[in-house]
Amino acid sequence: MTHPNAQAPSGQVAAIVVATWPDGGAIASDLLWRSVLGRPLIAWPLRALTQLGAIDFCAVITPIGGEPQRYADVKQLVDEMKPAREYGVSAVGTESMRFALANLLYYLQHSPSSWASSNEHQIIVIDATLPLVTSASLHAGLEAARRTGVAIAGEPVKETLKRVDGQRVAETLPREQLRRLCSPAVFSSPATLEYALEAHSWRAVDDLVSVIQAAGLPITVFDVDYPCVRVTSEDDLAIVESLLRQRESESSSL
Repeated sequence: MTHPNAQAPSGQVAAIVVATWPDGGAIASDLLWRSVLGRPLIAWPLRALTQLGAIDFCAVITPIGGEPQRYADVKQLVDEMKPAREYGVSAVGTESMRFALANLLYYLQHSPSSWASSNEHQIIVIDATLPLVTSASLHAGLEAARRTGVAIAGEPVKETLKRVDGQRVAETLPREQLRRLCSPAVFSSPATLEYALEAHSWRAVDDLVSVIQAAGLPITVFDVDYPCVRVTSEDDLAIVESLLRQRESESSSL
C-alpha cells in the first residue's frame, strides 16, 4: 500500500452522499425522506453540492433495500444536479459505511467513464443526515484537502469545557483550540480515499474520522459556518427545520 501524494492537482470534484451510518440507520433512512421546507431532508446536502458549482459526478449510497420507488426518488434527486456536472449515478446498498465506499470506489475505478481514468478528482464524502452543510464550507474543505490530502469539517466549540481529575476541576480547556469533528470529509484524490479504505487497523470501525486517523493520514480541519446537527430523531428534524427556515429567511431578505 503506497502512501498517496497529498498534493493532488486541481481538477474536478466527485461527491459521495452516504446514508448508511450504523447508529440509528433505519430511523435516519425514514427521516431522510421527510419533507423540510418543501424538500426531502436528503435533498438539502445535495443542494449544497449543486451550489458549489464544481461537481461533475455524484453518487448516493442509501439503504433503500427492495423499495424501487425510493431508488427512483434517489436517482431523480441526483439527476437534478445535471447543471453542475457532466453525469451522475445513484448507488444503493445496505453495507457498512466502509464497505459501501470501497465498493463504490471499485466501481468508479473500473467503469468506462472518463472519471475512472483521472486521479485529479477531489472527493467529498458527506453524511446525508447533515442537511445544514453549506457550499461555502464545502469550498473551504476542497481548499484544505489540497494542502494535506484529507480535510475534515470542524465545528468551533462555543461551550466552556473543563478537564476533570476525578471530581476535581483540573483546568479550563481553551475553546479556540477545540473543534467538534464531523462530516464532510474531503480527499485530494481517489488514491487518498483508497489508501484510507485499505487500512487494516480499522476493520471494526465505521466512523469516517476514525477511519482516516487509523490510516495515519495527515488531516487538516476546516471550520464550518453551520451547526453540525445530525438528524437521527424527530427532535433533530424539528431543530434543523427551524434552522433552515431561519437561513432561508435571511437569504431572501438580502
